[in-house]
Amino acid sequence: MIDDAYVATLPERLRSLVGSDERDEKGRFSYWPYKEPLEDLLALEAGNGTDPDGNRISRHVFSSQYQQAPTAIGGNIIKGIWFPRANPQKIIYRKIYADTAQKTAERNDFTVFECWGYSDDKKIHLLDLLRGKWEAPELKRQAIDFWNKHHAITGQGALRELVVEDKSSGTGLIQEIKRSERIPVRGWNAPRIS
Repeated sequence: MIDDAYVATLPERLRSLVGSDERDEKGRFSYWPYKEPLEDLLALEAGNGTDPDGNRISRHVFSSQYQQAPTAIGGNIIKGIWFPRANPQKIIYRKIYADTAQKTAERNDFTVFECWGYSDDKKIHLLDLLRGKWEAPELKRQAIDFWNKHHAITGQGALRELVVEDKSSGTGLIQEIKRSERIPVRGWNAPRIS
């Protein structure tokens, strides 16, 4: 599937040959509608399609073969295998981290709240997470509810603070919580990678 942004990168002589009558809700269309109808491509993308021989094509294969955007199963940069499941003996303390999204449209990132624990074996453990797309008032409610959920848990070490990335909607969330709640909240800025 391609879109107008991709077509704009093509040489002028090729742009005029691209037809785009049928589009999905994201503005994408088939690169070759006669051979690969949009409906078939959407089914493949969802993992519900088959090849001409009737073999199921996974979303991974679709991304790699049809979209030329391969990703390794288990991750490209960060590998899932690096994060084994564990039952820590004793959690000494916990912190909640929040990475908030700027907007809530389908194509935008999710807001994520994570509760991490530091254990007596000197390892950190992801204990819980919540992700969703919320506008400002609901974002604040979700942050408070997630904090209260973990604050009520006993026997897992003290819940020390809520750390929020201090940009866009995160800045507003920090200000709102400081103004109206008794939650220790701190802003954090991610280092720039050059």
